[in-house]
Amino acid sequence: MKLTPYLFPLIILLAAGSCTNRETSQKLKDIESYIQQRPDSALSALYSIDTTSLNTKTLRAKYSLLHATALDKNYIDTSDVSIIEPALKYYTGKDRNSMMTHYYAGRIYENGGNLSDALINYTSALEKVDDDDYKYQGLLYSAIANTYHCSFVFEEELAFQQKAYNAFSKLGDSYYIDLATIGLANAYHNNREFHKADSLYQEVCARGDDNRPVALIAKLAIADNLIKSEEFDNENVRALFEEVIAQGGRLGLEDYYEYAYILTRLGESDLAGGILQSLSAYPDTYSSYWWKSMITQENGDFKTANEMLAASLELQNLLVRDKLTQSVFKSLSDFYHYEMLSATQRHTIQRQRFLLVVLLLSIVLASIIVVYQLRKRLFQKEKQKLLLTIAESEDMLKLMSNDAQLLQSEHEELVSQFRNEQASHKEMVLALQRMYAGLYQKQFSDIGRYYDATYLCDKDRASQNIIRKVSSDINSILSEISDQSDGQQKFEARINKNADDIVSKLRTDYPKFSESDIRFICYMVAGFDATTISVLMNISTDNVRVKRSRIRHRILSNEGPNAALYRVWLV
Repeated sequence: MKLTPYLFPLIILLAAGSCTNRETSQKLKDIESYIQQRPDSALSALYSIDTTSLNTKTLRAKYSLLHATALDKNYIDTSDVSIIEPALKYYTGKDRNSMMTHYYAGRIYENGGNLSDALINYTSALEKVDDDDYKYQGLLYSAIANTYHCSFVFEEELAFQQKAYNAFSKLGDSYYIDLATIGLANAYHNNREFHKADSLYQEVCARGDDNRPVALIAKLAIADNLIKSEEFDNENVRALFEEVIAQGGRLGLEDYYEYAYILTRLGESDLAGGILQSLSAYPDTYSSYWWKSMITQENGDFKTANEMLAASLELQNLLVRDKLTQSVFKSLSDFYHYEMLSATQRHTIQRQRFLLVVLLLSIVLASIIVVYQLRKRLFQKEKQKLLLTIAESEDMLKLMSNDAQLLQSEHEELVSQFRNEQASHKEMVLALQRMYAGLYQKQFSDIGRYYDATYLCDKDRASQNIIRKVSSDINSILSEISDQSDGQQKFEARINKNADDIVSKLRTDYPKFSESDIRFICYMVAGFDATTISVLMNISTDNVRVKRSRIRHRILSNEGPNAALYRVWLV
């Protein structure tokens, strides 16, 4: 009862906090929608948000990522890693937020000169970028190439600038294609492939408006490329610098020193001296000393030129030693740090593994005991059922075995009777066919012999009239077996009718037989002897025998569906 007065205010506070979270979340979503197009407005909107309203990890991570993005888009090169840390801790998956977090973390590390951590974050982001997100693929490849450039690993720089160029080409955006082209040209320049670099710079200048900022950058790069290649015309290089200045382009310190150097080579030492005087306000670097050495050498002051060259070399040595010292120190620091973390992690992992193994073994042992007891009871029950089932199965198997043997015996007896009856029936059919064929052939054979007698033998006048009458009757029958087409068709029809269509089947099975062959076979089926066939076909008796043997062999050696019929009539 005493808590009741405080309950209502607590509910009000929770509801207010919830409303604040929703309001802040909506603001961040709105900023995210236009941060790419209006980064300055996005940065102002972010600074207007009360950071105390970021009371959840999700809100803090989103604000962190948008803050880093807005700074980078507004060309504010911060090296404060704490800006991106909430996002790095929260976005640990492989989604787009995680990819962009690692990309902008790499940018911040690169701004601070920490190239190793920058490269680690760029590589991590590259593993999480979508296959069709060509914009961020190109940005990541270009960023990795820049880390290799700052580390003087120019071959790797060229390889990754080529990948960036390919990705931006797939994107199809002219702005990014121009930037990628200049980046690739710079990589060729650093690898002393000046002709390839110049070709790419010229390609950027020829593409679109000549006054574009990127075109002015390309013109300055062409001038630098010509000077470094040592194959240039002073007037052409001077024209490039003055064209950029006339079109409102901004020259860097390196560009002004190159411009002063070209003016000195052209004999305009006073104008070059004025430029050097203006540059004296900036601290000297190894590059400025080197250009001053080149300029004083052109003026004939070799002593000062050597002094300037020595100063340039000294600064380069200091820079190299500083880089090496930083790299060694950071490498050792990182090594011991990671070793300590690794040792701690290994100890924690080993302890967790041990506890996990013990827990698993305990669970497994308890499970085995419980399962064993349950299985033992079930086994006893199943054993009794199984023994009863086995006994019943054995009795049933014996009955089924006896029935099967009886059925098998009856089946074998029926099969044997059927086969005997089938063989007897087949033999009877063949015997009837042979008997019918013999009778049919004998009739034609008798007619043939009579024809031979009337045709070949001498006839006396007393029997001439009788022979003529009988011969006329026989000739009317024999006209069917003559070589005339009508008679041959009738003859074949008679044979087909009485011999199960044997001629028709022969024509189907042996289509290459000629009409003469078919006629010869008809005479064979009719049972004519060689002499009769020789007279009917006007060939010698020997040729009849040879041809009959050849045809029989060809037909009877073929095991077709009509082989049995052919054997009956042609054997």
